[in-house]
Amino acid sequence: MQETVSKTDWNEVFTDRPPRAEISIRRKADDYKTLFAPEFGVSKDGLALPKGLLAGVSIEAYFRSLTGSASGITDFRALPVPFRAVAADIVTAKP
Repeated sequence: MQETVSKTDWNEVFTDRPPRAEISIRRKADDYKTLFAPEFGVSKDGLALPKGLLAGVSIEAYFRSLTGSASGITDFRALPVPFRAVAADIVTAKP
């Protein structure tokens, strides 16, 4: 895990621009829309602002690359590294 984190290009992950080859044709066409229809401005409902600083596309692609080998697993016991979790009430400390 440490090796994966240290080799990751975090600037690329947080730039939110995935490689063009990974973008669907429909999303590529949307690139031209942003030239004429910005995400911010004034609309009939008032001031229109972007939904966030990042849309999360590159972050999602990064996490998909990390978890792709486990995408079809529906039982935690079938994971390469078995997983168990216990929840606890922070007030009573009971499981």
